[in-house]
Amino acid sequence: MTDEQNLASENEIPITEKEKNVNYGAIIAVILLIILCIAGYFFTNKGQKNKPDVGSDIDAVLVCQKWVKENLKAPSTAEFPQINKAKITKLADTTWRVVSYVDAQNSFGAMIRTYYDCETTYLGKDKWQLLKLEFE
Repeated sequence: MTDEQNLASENEIPITEKEKNVNYGAIIAVILLIILCIAGYFFTNKGQKNKPDVGSDIDAVLVCQKWVKENLKAPSTAEFPQINKAKITKLADTTWRVVSYVDAQNSFGAMIRTYYDCETTYLGKDKWQLLKLEFE
């Protein structure tokens, strides 16, 4: 045997059968984890794809606020209450009524509270139609 072969055989550490089994177990565990992650992704997204596009009550409030602002003398001064303070009624699958208020400056610069009643319907693909907007 040469010196090189002696040095190599001295540096080699034998792997036991138990250590080999642990390595195979770890590899199998990682593969199973990857498979579970992929399966979970597909099952989760499948459920979302089949969900009907009907809009939401939060979106209804936000779009009504947008239309209210368009009717104000000073839209940049508009202050709306928190969304959960609005009275939201679902009239149909894609139609909502939102009753709330806005604080905004009038033409004299005074902050005035104005109540509004808004009905809107969701047309799909982030498009909304204003059905009614009344101010009290």
